[in-house]
Amino acid sequence: MGLLGLAIVSISMSVAYIARDVPTSDFMLSTFQAGQSFYSEGAYDQAIDKYRSVGEERSVLLDDSEIIVVVGEVEATVKDAAI
Repeated sequence: MGLLGLAIVSISMSVAYIARDVPTSDFMLSTFQAGQSFYSEGAYDQAIDKYRSVGEERSVLLDDSEIIVVVGEVEATVKDAAI
């Protein structure tokens, strides 16, 4: 493996390492839905933990403004709904 091969492997591994912590829209939605479930069961502390984890997610690789949820008659971004 030449120098170019080592560079490609190094870059690939770096991207994989960085991407492993990037939240996905599915993760954000499922975490929010878990918060909704806890809330409806009266487990308010657990619901708050889930909502906080949604609200605290930060990533330049995920546009969370496009993740929309409907709560009752209100449609909002998942982060706004989690507040």
